[in-house]
Amino acid sequence: MVKKLGMQKSKIEIAKKMLKNKMDIDTIIELTGLAREEIEKLLN
Repeated sequence: MVKKLGMQKSKIEIAKKMLKNKMDIDTIIELTGLAREEIEKLLN
């Protein structure tokens, strides 16, 4: 369980960097496996 939470945090940090670099949300979803809702939360 702890490892899974760590992986999720890593994916979120990577998604934040991708957003900062103006990457397309669909590409971020494909590369990280995160849900669109999770990525959109990072935009706010």
